[in-house]
Amino acid sequence: MASTAAAQPVVFHEVDAGPGCRIRIAGLPDGSSTASSAHHANPLDGLKLSCISSEDSRVGFYGIATVQPYTKRWVLDWSRIFGNAETSSAQRWLDRWYHAQYKLIQLATRNADGFAIVDRTQTDDGYIPSESARSAQGRGPILLSFCVVHPPTALCGEGLMGKKQDGPGGDRTARTLDALRSIEFVD
Repeated sequence: MASTAAAQPVVFHEVDAGPGCRIRIAGLPDGSSTASSAHHANPLDGLKLSCISSEDSRVGFYGIATVQPYTKRWVLDWSRIFGNAETSSAQRWLDRWYHAQYKLIQLATRNADGFAIVDRTQTDDGYIPSESARSAQGRGPILLSFCVVHPPTALCGEGLMGKKQDGPGGDRTARTLDALRSIEFVD
């Protein structure tokens, strides 16, 4: 038997993030059972946004993310993310920790491309936990940084997506990534 529940409409928001950075973005339903406009908030609310030149070094977060010239895909430069540790054991821990907790996600939109970085590396007090600090590893912020490039401009931003200890229900990352993929620059 077919479901009789009506799909909630997707609401589009226009956001002016500065000269050359007027975008249209989908406001995704929040799972509520009503379709009132209050339930279709701008999904970029709470993010610090900036519109910069697509040639600005901040687009790749000063070299942390770069475009591979042949594949046209963004990649992380791990040597710029974390430095050398005091011991080889500590270095192996940092390598495993960062590779597990720091992710680059490709973003392709209707008329732009870019990347997002999801950072789950820090603890509540802003430090990288030691390998033996198991309880600290499950606590701390989930941070998202992104840049979507539409030459000659790029829309970049960052913000807190939730806390690791709040579990999946407290993490806005998936919803925000869906919204970022819906960005369309309005020329």
